[in-house]
Amino acid sequence: QSLQTHGIVALRSVPAFAESRAAYVQAAYTCMRDHPTLEALLHKQLQDGTERTTISTHADGSVGGYSAVLDVHCPQLSLTHKSYGDVLHSASLQLARVLSETVESPPSSLLDAVVRGAHLDHVHRYTSPSSKSSFPATAAASSVMSLDFHTDNGLFLLTSAPFYFDATDGHAVADAPSGLVLQLSLDGVPTQVRPRLVHDELVVMVGEGYTRWGSYGHSFPAVLHAMQMPLAATAVRMFAGRMLLLPKDATLAHTNLTFQAYAEASTRYRL
Repeated sequence: QSLQTHGIVALRSVPAFAESRAAYVQAAYTCMRDHPTLEALLHKQLQDGTERTTISTHADGSVGGYSAVLDVHCPQLSLTHKSYGDVLHSASLQLARVLSETVESPPSSLLDAVVRGAHLDHVHRYTSPSSKSSFPATAAASSVMSLDFHTDNGLFLLTSAPFYFDATDGHAVADAPSGLVLQLSLDGVPTQVRPRLVHDELVVMVGEGYTRWGSYGHSFPAVLHAMQMPLAATAVRMFAGRMLLLPKDATLAHTNLTFQAYAEASTRYRL
């Protein structure tokens, strides 16, 4: 019902999810902290000055041309990514089976997309700019978003509560707001909602690709969402998510394009 109405749902009791994800995010945080100049790290400044550093990994563990570099400098990251990825794959298969069982012979196979898709794992580190002496203690204190409202260009985004670390000593910061802001239709009125996320729940958010790339038997809305850094300037926000994508040889609905051709064209457009 939540997927049908709002395009988002939290899955509980996913075996080993919380532990494997925490280990993966800790390894990514340590890697970024100890090796800030690695070529595998992607850097971007967001509209409010927040700095974002990203490690983008294919579900099979490859990192473009940087896999060997990360294996040497951040071996724990590769190990923890494998465990975390296995958990996400199992959960994705279960989700695809449940959704497929509730419809009769949909034209597109969600299960095939999950099994063979060119999925991407992103882990982001967000830091407030050093020029800021502080940042609002609560997200409601400011209307400026770090990452503006958008929908994701994928079938689903799999994520959970972010982790926060104190940049001065590396210790975890507990009980922090998620920073996630959703725009949902409540009684027909567009409303901003700041959900409370917990680390042992796998959050599934519908992307644009679910309705644009195929016909999977359900009408799920893509989730419009934003992010706002909610803590002091010394806090580091760590986010991990998997984007479920189509197999490279899959043909997109209403086009003659394969997903690989579409992805390459989209990359050229962004560049």
